[in-house]
Amino acid sequence: MKNDFMICDICIRCIDNIWNGLYMPRSNNKLNRSTHGLVLVIDDTRDYIFSNTGSDKKATLHAEPKNILYIPKGSTYHLSDISPCNSISFNFTLTDDKHFEPFIYPADKLMPTFTELFNTAYRYWQRRPSGYIAKLNSLLYQVIYLMQNNYYPDYMPRRLADRIQNAVEYINLNYMDDTLTVADLAAQSDMSAVYFRELFTKLTGNPPSKYIKQLRIQRAIDLLQSDMYSVGEVARQTGFASEFYFSREFKRITGLTPTKYQNKDNERKDL
Repeated sequence: MKNDFMICDICIRCIDNIWNGLYMPRSNNKLNRSTHGLVLVIDDTRDYIFSNTGSDKKATLHAEPKNILYIPKGSTYHLSDISPCNSISFNFTLTDDKHFEPFIYPADKLMPTFTELFNTAYRYWQRRPSGYIAKLNSLLYQVIYLMQNNYYPDYMPRRLADRIQNAVEYINLNYMDDTLTVADLAAQSDMSAVYFRELFTKLTGNPPSKYIKQLRIQRAIDLLQSDMYSVGEVARQTGFASEFYFSREFKRITGLTPTKYQNKDNERKDL
């Protein structure tokens, strides 16, 4: 099943605290949790029994060493054991009200890196030197980046996901090339065009043609805002086959023709 936490843009509002599991609370019950949590389990094991995961059934997550446990904001759960546990957790809020289901992330391959990031965060939280808030945010973003960058949905083998990721990186570098085609990308990935489209869409959330088009339109917006190029020049520089096709797709995505967009942007600059 797709894990939304791993494919969403996560924007941190603030870090409420960094908790060391060696100092466990007296109660094993948590009602309507006020923050999101990422718990790195370094040693020992613990069951988290959730009663409001968005389904009628309770969900039990068995957190063991070399796991990262995600605990959603608003969740109600209790622990199977409240004895001290060698773990460290980030507790934080986001800039929006996104909801994710609780999950276990296997951190074994990157455990030394995760351990250092979590331990460093705990040290900064205890000492609170100048600039510690910015440092804590950077550490949490690094944790989330590593989790997302090394996440592969369970419906896609790692070897195939690696090929798609290589194609994504190639597109990011060459999307303005008007000879770039999905067929060529599929051939480079050693798979049929149909299968390539299917896997690409699963991994990125968009078909490859749409992914390429979005990059081109965003680059076109940048060029139009520079006020240095005509619409035809922008079309050529962003890989569109013709000015007509570019104008049609630009309007479909932005709601304005390139000319009207450029004029509107110039009006804003004159204010």
